[in-house]
Formats: sequence, C-alpha cells, structure tokens
Amino acid sequence: MARKTRVEFPGALYHVIARGNNRQHIFHSDDDYLRYLDKLRIAKKRYGFDVYAFCLMPNHIHLLLRTQEVPLSRIMRVVQTAYAHYFNRKHKCVGHVFQGRYKAILCDTDVYLLELIRYIHLNPVRANLTKLPHSYPWSSHQCYISPAEDEFVDKDAILSGFAKRKTQARGRFHAFVLERLAEGKREDLYKAVDQRLLGDDEFVESVRQRYDNPSKGKLLLSKGREVDLDSILVATAEQFSVEKADILGSTQSRGVVLARHMFIYIAKERFNIPGTTIAKHLQKDDSCVSRTISKIRDRLRADKDFEEIVDALSGRIGSRT
Repeated sequence: MARKTRVEFPGALYHVIARGNNRQHIFHSDDDYLRYLDKLRIAKKRYGFDVYAFCLMPNHIHLLLRTQEVPLSRIMRVVQTAYAHYFNRKHKCVGHVFQGRYKAILCDTDVYLLELIRYIHLNPVRANLTKLPHSYPWSSHQCYISPAEDEFVDKDAILSGFAKRKTQARGRFHAFVLERLAEGKREDLYKAVDQRLLGDDEFVESVRQRYDNPSKGKLLLSKGREVDLDSILVATAEQFSVEKADILGSTQSRGVVLARHMFIYIAKERFNIPGTTIAKHLQKDDSCVSRTISKIRDRLRADKDFEEIVDALSGRIGSRT
C-alpha cells in the first residue's frame, strides 16, 4: 500500500519522530546531542519555525514544531542530512543514520499542544533513562523550568497560560508535567489517526475530507482555510511580476515560462493538486505537467538556491489564505 502524502501548510503543528536506522543509536556522546541541537538551532534561525518541545533519546528523537512559510519537509531534510553527514564523518560510518523517512503527525493545537509537550518531556522517564524529567539533560523540560533566557525554545506563550509571573508559571508547568507520573501510563491520550493526524473528531474529519480527496483541487490549510488553483495562480503571477493570462496562455518569454513551470510544480508537489486538474486548467495535456515536474526536480537537485524560490512562493500562497 502506498504511503499517504504528508499534510503540509504554513502554521501547522507537527509531532516529529525520527529513529535510528535498524534502531541503532544516533547519539553516542554529549557532543552528538549538542551537534544535533546546533543543527536544529541553525535551521530555526534560517527558516523561522517554532520549537515547542524536543527530546533526544539515544536511538530516536521527538520534536514538536510549528512551521511558518517553509514546509516541514524542507526543514527536516536540512537538519537530518546535516547531522547524518556529521555523524558518519565523526564515527567513521557509511550509509543511513536515520531509519526511512521520519514520522510527522499533524496535531490540533487547541486540543493537544500542552499534552504533547508533557508527553515528549516524559519520554526519558517512560524509557527508564531517568526517574524525573528535569534530570534528563537532552529535553526541553529544563528550558521551561529554568530562569535562563533562551530563544531556541518558544516557551513564553506556553508558560503565560500557567501564571503571569514567570517564577510561578515555571513551577506550575513543572507540576503539570509531574502530574502524569502519578497517573501512570496513558497511551489513550495519544492515538493518531492513520499515523498522520492527532486531534478531535472535527479536526481529523476536516483534514481527511479535504486532503485525502485531491480531486476537489483543494487542500485544507487549517480549519476553514483552503488553497485552490486560482489562488496559486494569483500568487505566482505576483511573485514573478507577470500576468495571469500569460501563465495560462502560450507566451514563451523566459519569465513567463518560469512562472508557468513554478505554478505547475507548486500546485502538484506542494499542494497535492492532481496533474490532470492542472493540465485542464492550463488547457494542456497531462504529459506537459509531468515533463515540467521533472524539469523543476532536476533544477532543484542542481541548484540548492532555487529551492528558496520554491519555498518563498509556497509561503506566499499560504499567507494569502
């Protein structure tokens, strides 16, 4: 059975889980843990996503991230690849460091944000690596309960929900996490639907209806937010300073051709709109869409800077909805 496409859109909250290849350790020393966090910190500064929680375990990682304009796939590719290169070079290894593709669970912020942070911070306790979460050095729990300022973990909005005074908020947050220890293991609190979605019934159903039925030519961005071919066309025309009619027409000037190719690629690859729908919109045959997708993929492999243009256009489309 084919894997379902990831659900990606600006402002999405993801619980990311990545495991070592063949369940092998991906961290062997303090330097390894620090290097992974450094790669994540650099990516955050570059791409502007939010980090609500992290926990680095010996053979896997947990991250709770909210994307902005740059999609999760781009962020994780940069972080995982950079760390894998470091790991293989330092430990004189070859081959894959991580097992297959990471798991990314789209989460309903309103219902699960606090519970997910607590769940992630208690991972070392459940794995018998420590008795208390604040004793484990490689999770974000220390960032929440420490008075030290650090822009890496976006904790302020979370803590403000516990108390106005930071000292009191940190204490209450710590108590909130420890409450789960007294209750014991509660796996019922974390049941993702088809391994991609975590939220109430309304959230899950709305995402599945929109995203798993691409024939509608639309992709759910969040509750009540959609993107369709017309919105992609408008954003593409603005990004490349060309007319919408030229993109839809047969003009062969260099700027228009690039805009047309980007329109096709973004619609198909970033927003999961079927090639047949795109071809019909452009009044072209399906093979034209396939050839264009191949051309853009080749250019992305050859020119890493070009991916920034793709990400910028995706972000423009998401910000308009």
